[in-house]
Amino acid sequence: MRPETNDIRMIALDLDGTTLAPGGHLADRTKKALEEALESGIEVVIATGRCFMSVPAEVLGIKGLRYVITSNGAKISDLSEGGFIYSDCIRADALHRVMDILESHRDTYRYATEVFIDGRAYLDRAVYEDVMNENTLNRSVDYIRTTRNPVEDVIAFAREHADNVENISVVFVEESHRQAMKQSLSSVEGTTFTNSFSYNWELEGESTDKGNALRWLMEKIGITKEGLMACGDSPNDLTMMRLAALPVAVGNAEPEVQAEAVHVAPSNAEDGVAQAIERFVLQR
Repeated sequence: MRPETNDIRMIALDLDGTTLAPGGHLADRTKKALEEALESGIEVVIATGRCFMSVPAEVLGIKGLRYVITSNGAKISDLSEGGFIYSDCIRADALHRVMDILESHRDTYRYATEVFIDGRAYLDRAVYEDVMNENTLNRSVDYIRTTRNPVEDVIAFAREHADNVENISVVFVEESHRQAMKQSLSSVEGTTFTNSFSYNWELEGESTDKGNALRWLMEKIGITKEGLMACGDSPNDLTMMRLAALPVAVGNAEPEVQAEAVHVAPSNAEDGVAQAIERFVLQR
């Protein structure tokens, strides 16, 4: 049973694969629905695996948007104050253990390591240049160019900033290599292990996830489960969806995410988030 429409006071939204249309842009219908919800007094919260500097400007420009959860819950930004108001990064000892594993398999499997620090994403310069020239990593050239900062050795860079790493994303070229690394990466003590798309693994701090960050924000604002609608498509969205009386999956969501949903909206290619907001919040 879904909550009454007038109970919803907060909408938590994943970005990629959920709120953003294919190609990573914000559709006009979705932007309009979000701004109408905000204008009516509903708090809209972005909850993304992206670091802050990778959030599209068109999202940050949504009129009335205030709170943005980034790096799978490692940070919360208050746009009205212009800074982070919450932080839950990986412990330094756990970070070093992850880097030990990644370093030991550099010549065995094909993958690229990305680390998020202070709201920015970093990767090896050699990987960055490869994507720009030949793109053997199968990532969007434009996305890498606009959201990633190249450094000479990203593992050494992460170790130098071990006290302030928000997220580690390991992006694989081959699925067999991804599965071969699953056991060693998922067993690192002091980390949370998840993924936000089909060809990566992500590691955050032991208590870092979208749900914990969102719970902190809900308590700060005074929102209860009955007042929350949460939309997602990937496993890293499940912790926040489980906080909501109205968990919504888009039609392109993974099966385990759809199984957790009270409502399955159309896909992100069909403005599924906008349609859910129009139905359950705007009463259209």
